Amino acid sequence: MKYCGQCGELLLLNQGNRNRAKMICPNCKWKWYSNPVPIVVVLVSAGKDNIVYVRQNQYPKGVWSLVSGYVNRGESAEAAAVREVREETGLDTKVEKFMGSIVSNNAPDDIYLMFHCKVIDGKLKAGDDADEVKIAPVSIDELVTNSVAEKMVIDFQNELKYTGGV
Repeated sequence: MKYCGQCGELLLLNQGNRNRAKMICPNCKWKWYSNPVPIVVVLVSAGKDNIVYVRQNQYPKGVWSLVSGYVNRGESAEAAAVREVREETGLDTKVEKFMGSIVSNNAPDDIYLMFHCKVIDGKLKAGDDADEVKIAPVSIDELVTNSVAEKMVIDFQNELKYTGGV
């Protein structure tokens, strides 16, 4: 945001109190905070030791990720997780667990809300934002190193070891 949403004046950066950066209009004092955008990232389990991977053509060859997408205005994060899985993979799921949230140093404008969902129905087929989808054993081998997806899969692998399965 470069200009005031009220009067059109050029906004100025103001650290404000509690060291929270915001843009402020020197004319009308309107404030704009650059809050992070909520994105769901979904680890989808399909059976005991398999998860769903998605791939976009923009990724380097051989690189896969997990289902992800934006939370729509008025939508709960849980509903967004289930919707994104259906849109990208054709699978119907139910939320098993909220796995946490993170703001990545690589994308500080986004807040990632991480979910584990289980497949309950549907047929695997690439849809919105996914050029390929697959169900494969739980592994980080084809994920981007130090990504949110990699963190989630490592956490899930550790949970599988501790609990003996999903």
